[in-house]
Amino acid sequence: MLQQYRAECDYAKGELARLEKLRPAAVISEADYLLARKAYLVACAQCEQTEAEKRSRAALGTLASESELAERQKELAGEEATLSLLQAGSRPEEIEAAQATVTRLREEVASLNEINNRLTIQSPIAGTITTRRLKEKIRNYFEEGDLVCEVEDAYSLEVLIVLYEDQATRVRPGQKVRLKARSLPFDVLEVEVERIAPCAEASERQSTVNVYCWLDDPHDHLRSGMTGYARIRCGRDTMAFVFTNKCLSYIRTEFWW
Repeated sequence: MLQQYRAECDYAKGELARLEKLRPAAVISEADYLLARKAYLVACAQCEQTEAEKRSRAALGTLASESELAERQKELAGEEATLSLLQAGSRPEEIEAAQATVTRLREEVASLNEINNRLTIQSPIAGTITTRRLKEKIRNYFEEGDLVCEVEDAYSLEVLIVLYEDQATRVRPGQKVRLKARSLPFDVLEVEVERIAPCAEASERQSTVNVYCWLDDPHDHLRSGMTGYARIRCGRDTMAFVFTNKCLSYIRTEFWW
């Protein structure tokens, strides 16, 4: 039904777009245009209502599963008690029938327990939830593979250093890096270059290259998304060599020399 309403909505949208192109030339009447617009709005409303009903049924299905599990557990306990009484002194056929009922109920309880365990979302890593307004997602319906929340490891932060392409030529993995965060102006953090992005990213001035470092056991005041400055130790050179090299690189690149 939802696919049908979506198809009707797409068709009404295309028809409305076609009439809107013909409307300025007075090829169609205003009544035909209004009817097409009304059909499009009705189709969109039906599609939205059907999607809302689908999410509502999914939420009710979760509650029904929990209620059915409790009911089956209660029925299993009663049948086990009956089986115990029958085993005390009853006919073999009655005992076999009661055992078959208990076996069936145990299988149903195991199946419902498996479904109930799937309702609990577990993160593959330990960390802190950083998703904003997570409580607003309660009772929402998620398709398989949808993002529910983001979890970050509080004991390790990845440092991203953005360099212009002419600055990244001398950077190598393993080089020492000194970091100074804006939130900790009096502290200097020591890390190493972990890896360098295999491709550059385009920007207005020139392309940039991302350099990644790992900061283990970060300071309590550091948070994901904070900024600061970094100095990568690429070796020692004289000021004259650095200045001359930058000038020659600029001239040879910009003026094709």
